[in-house]
Amino acid sequence: HDALLLRAARAEGRLRDGYVVAQGEVVVTERRPDGEARLAADRVEVQLRERMFAATGRPTLSHRDARLSSERLEYDGRTETVTVAGGAELVVAGGSLRADRIEANLAEQTAEARGNVRFTGGDLAGEAPVARVDRRIEQATLTGGAVLRRGSDVLTAQTITIDLRTQRAVASGQPRLILGAPPAPRN
Repeated sequence: HDALLLRAARAEGRLRDGYVVAQGEVVVTERRPDGEARLAADRVEVQLRERMFAATGRPTLSHRDARLSSERLEYDGRTETVTVAGGAELVVAGGSLRADRIEANLAEQTAEARGNVRFTGGDLAGEAPVARVDRRIEQATLTGGAVLRRGSDVLTAQTITIDLRTQRAVASGQPRLILGAPPAPRN
C-alpha cells in the first residue's frame, strides 16, 4: 500500500476487497506527515480502503515519543483515532497512564483514559475515573474525584492538572492537601 508496510509470518488477503489478515509477529508501519507510526501484534486485521486496523495479542503502537499498548487495539485512519482496551497503557515523556480503556487521537496528540485510571510520573502517583493527556502542552488532567500522591503527601480534588515537564500539580474543585508526618529524628 502507498503509505503502509505490513510484515508477518503469515498473511491472507482479499485484495479486491482490500482486506488482509496477518498473523505471527506482525509489524505494520505507516508513513505519516508527523513521523512514522509502528504497530506490532500477534494478529492484525486490515481494511485498506477504510484504513482500519484491529489488532490482538498484546498490540503495541509507537508514534513519535509515545507508546500505546493493551489486549486489543483498533485504529481508524479516517479519524486518526486509536482505541485500546484491556490492560490499556499509554507511556509518554513525563508519565504514563493505565486504564480499562484509552482513546488517542494521533493528529491532535491527545488521549483520554477511562475506568480504573492510574497515573505515574516522576515521584507522583495518581488515580481518577477519567484522565486526559495533551502531548502538545505536556499536560495530564485527572478528573471526577482525583487523588495524587507524592511520598506521604496526598492531594485530593475534583480536578488535578499536572505539568509533565515540571511535575507541578494544580488542583481545583474542593482541593484538600494532607501533608505526611515529618521523618523521625535520627539518634
